[in-house]
Amino acid sequence: MDAKITLSFNEAIATKAKRYAEKNNVSLSRLVEFLLDKVNFVRLYFL
Repeated sequence: MDAKITLSFNEAIATKAKRYAEKNNVSLSRLVEFLLDKVNFVRLYFL
């Protein structure tokens, strides 16, 4: 089940992220979810 959250980013970062997500055929939400999951994995695995 997905949870809705609101995030705020620097406008330039948000624009680049949207462009990246579009070029890679993924939603911005899934991109952020993927990156946050990877950060958590690295922290749990290596620390």
